Formats: sequence, C-alpha cells, structure tokens
Amino acid sequence: GVAAACAAAAGGVEDEARRLGLVRVAGLLAAAVHDFEHEGRNNDFLVKTASPKALRYNGSVNENHHAEAAFEVLEQPECNFLADLPTDEFRTLRNLVVNMVLATDAAQSKKYVDAFRECLAAQELLPAVDDRR
Repeated sequence: GVAAACAAAAGGVEDEARRLGLVRVAGLLAAAVHDFEHEGRNNDFLVKTASPKALRYNGSVNENHHAEAAFEVLEQPECNFLADLPTDEFRTLRNLVVNMVLATDAAQSKKYVDAFRECLAAQELLPAVDDRR
C-alpha cells in the first residue's frame, strides 16, 4: 500500500524493517507538522499579496513553510529526537516528511489523486477508476 510505496522512496536504507520504520515515523511527523505555524491564509492569497513567505517560497508557500519551520524546531537540542539517526537515514526521513507535507497542498490534490489512481490501476488493485462524482 502507501507504506510500501513510501518505503520504495526510502530505498537507500538497506534493512527493510528499518526502512518501513522510517516511513512510519515520517508519516507521523508529517501529520503532526503539516499545518505548523499556519496563519489562516491560503497560498493564493499569500502570492497575490506578495507576502514575505510567497517571496521566499515558489509554489506551495504554506506547505514549504510548515516543513521548514518544523525542521528548525527539530534542530533545537531539546527537541531533536532524531539526533541519533545516521545522516543518510535522516536525509531520507526529511525528504519523506517534506514530500508528504508538500502533498497536502489542496491546489495539487488532483495531481496526487490521479497519480494514486494510476498506481492502483497498474498494480491491478482496483479497476481503472473513472471520474463519476
């Protein structure tokens, strides 16, 4: 399922159980931080008003900020529960978290839903999905 697909993205980690563990931690961390420091304005508003965040990040303004700000907190010694991870595993975990948080951008949802449907159809888990809504 989704964990297996994410585990494939974490392919640099040799041990399968450890790789799946990283994916699980990444999913939990992404869920916890996906709206960290959200100010109640959507990306479109931030871009149209030339907010400092919009000038800093190109696309997915809020989501990029959520991920960056969360990792800034994690760098603080009293918050860094990931400090003992080997560097390559930390990079893998960070990449997974950032990608998961970026995937929460509502403006990108069609792209992700379509890709998910293609994955499901290719693995013959579901018949081709039509758009009857």
